[in-house]
Amino acid sequence: MQRKLLTTLALALPLLVTTSPAALAASDEASTKTEESKDAMHSKDSAKDTKDATDTSMSEADTKKTQMKTASDIDYVTRQEPSEWSAQALIGRDVVNRAGEDLGEINNVIINESGEVVAITIGVGGFLGLGEKDVGVPFDALSFETAQELMAAEKDDAADNSKKAEDKSSDEQDEEWSARFDSEHSNIKVVLDATREQLENAAEFLWLDEQDGKRAKADDMKATR
Repeated sequence: MQRKLLTTLALALPLLVTTSPAALAASDEASTKTEESKDAMHSKDSAKDTKDATDTSMSEADTKKTQMKTASDIDYVTRQEPSEWSAQALIGRDVVNRAGEDLGEINNVIINESGEVVAITIGVGGFLGLGEKDVGVPFDALSFETAQELMAAEKDDAADNSKKAEDKSSDEQDEEWSARFDSEHSNIKVVLDATREQLENAAEFLWLDEQDGKRAKADDMKATR
């Protein structure tokens, strides 16, 4: 019986030694170091993620700056070419046909959002602005023809104006500046291959603020017939 107890104690003693306080302390320290190593790796990963996010943000900001620079890099137009017209010069200009018949006056110029000139409106019919209607004519239906007699007259006028310019007061110069577009392309006639009767019978051009009201009125008139 005593031998059995001694044998059991002998077998249990190494186990007690391995689980001594020193061994437990060493085990805790190793565990702590492992946790610290994991925390350090996690911190490193977090720092990397933060850096990547910052780099991405900076890259997006740089891209936006580049785009803004490109958008503001406008190729500015610095001069008017001989074949180009200002809207001010077209508005108020008479339109004639090839027979020399006066068809009406250009009241406005229609431009779309792509910068293309779509049409002009010609005031047709009426008297002193009363009873007149706008007729929309595609811009490419117009032709611009030179009148030789007007060219000669323009040269004479230009010579006279250059002599008088020195004597003009500042007020007169301002008036001449405001009248610039009246003389632009004064040697050119705006020609439309149509008759006055054809324009008078053409459908009226409706502006945005007129469309609903006038079309509703037209529909009512059709309904009562």
